[in-house]
Amino acid sequence: MLAVAIGAGISGAHAAQEPPGTVVSPVIADQDPDNGLIEGLQLAKKLGLAYRTPPGAKASELRNDQGLDALLVIDESEPPGWTITFQRLQGTELGDTAASKVDTFLENLGTGDDRPEVRSRETLGIRLLGGAKDQLYPAELVYLDVPLESTQGVSGLLVIQTEPNAFLYGTLFAVEKSFEAGGEKTIRALFDSLRIEPATGRIESEMTRIEQGAIILEHFTPDLLRAIAEQEINEFYRIYAVDQEGVINEVGWQQMSTKLAPMSAIEGTKAGEDVASTEGLMVTLKGEIVEFYESRKITIDSLANHWMSLDREQGRWSIIRTPRRILQVGGNRTESEVGSPKSETGVRTRPQPRAMVMVMDSDGQDQQLEIPPAPAPFLDQAEIYVLGRLLKAAGIESFEADWYTLDQRANSGFGIRKRSDRTASAGAQGAYKIETIGSRGRSTQFFDESGTRTRLEKTLADGRTLVFELIDPKTLIDIYTEKNLPVR
Repeated sequence: MLAVAIGAGISGAHAAQEPPGTVVSPVIADQDPDNGLIEGLQLAKKLGLAYRTPPGAKASELRNDQGLDALLVIDESEPPGWTITFQRLQGTELGDTAASKVDTFLENLGTGDDRPEVRSRETLGIRLLGGAKDQLYPAELVYLDVPLESTQGVSGLLVIQTEPNAFLYGTLFAVEKSFEAGGEKTIRALFDSLRIEPATGRIESEMTRIEQGAIILEHFTPDLLRAIAEQEINEFYRIYAVDQEGVINEVGWQQMSTKLAPMSAIEGTKAGEDVASTEGLMVTLKGEIVEFYESRKITIDSLANHWMSLDREQGRWSIIRTPRRILQVGGNRTESEVGSPKSETGVRTRPQPRAMVMVMDSDGQDQQLEIPPAPAPFLDQAEIYVLGRLLKAAGIESFEADWYTLDQRANSGFGIRKRSDRTASAGAQGAYKIETIGSRGRSTQFFDESGTRTRLEKTLADGRTLVFELIDPKTLIDIYTEKNLPVR
């Protein structure tokens, strides 16, 4: 699962879908004429849903396997006593209502002894964000009793009609004991806190972030990109996973370097192509996965080159991963290749009138994708790895932006998908962080005052945190030598 992370990086094309950690949404205040100021509401902007995280719970924003934005609210007990997921869905029939949606849901449960029993059902009204007490969106809530192997569960569905043909769904699952021991009351408090942002406000907010993304990319001029390329950056990262008890499992390492290079430096250039004079930013990622060494004596080498022209109009890349069996570690490391290397090459064409991305791999799979036309902003893979330095060089310190990137989810394949970034202070003088929400969930990158990335964190499916940590290569060698891991 983690092996592909080194070759393309967490923000690149091959990191697997993982759930996010807690998102600190913008805190807002909703002026209620009857009840005074409601403090502590957070806004899930992608959903247009304001909420207050209940005590003893945590909230996180993500994009699910279908690419839909979602809000997850989960009980912090171990194991969790309940979870709720909110997402937006379009209606399929004109005239659909919250009540008819629940009716259809119940009808589709089937008949017979295994049909869940309706525990309760009621009609609700969810407040307009910033509106008066009687400005309500119609909603329907139903709870079902669901038998489990060793206990009893409760499933729930909250349907809120936000537009004539658009709905917010809240799907819940709870352990009955937790539900009856206070969970239901906590969930009710969450529902009472919900506020719906009007569709016009949500759309305007999304457009503002897209426009901000386009404005930022306008600052990435040929001269600025050349300056970053000529810095010849050379950074090493230790990659490890840490569990909730602080136990560290070494995953691998990555070296990231940059240089000014012609397009011909990328493998896969076609014979006869006139590319020698086309200069661009080249980002090279070298790495090795060591997480399988202890159990299988196998590592995976990775070499990725990402190139983008200085005018940002075209790009190319190549990635190759080679599994190796390690026969001996230490000063006389010996190894042999295992199976065949896996490779991938890609091309991003200049707009003619639309830009295309073409991806080819060693298994013979070819894909073509169309990039949204300007002014929609497209963030190239090469830019992703030096984003902190680009922002610092452009003098951009604070923003919230959406842009499109090339992305591959393990179960959905390649796609041009939207990603959202926002900056926040990281405490130290000049240090900052970028919080990213994309199709694989959420990650946080930390940067020093020069724009150098010092750390990246992402929560994995098993609850561990995957960490990329800037490190001196000599220190990394000492750590690996002490743990009897292979080094180069």
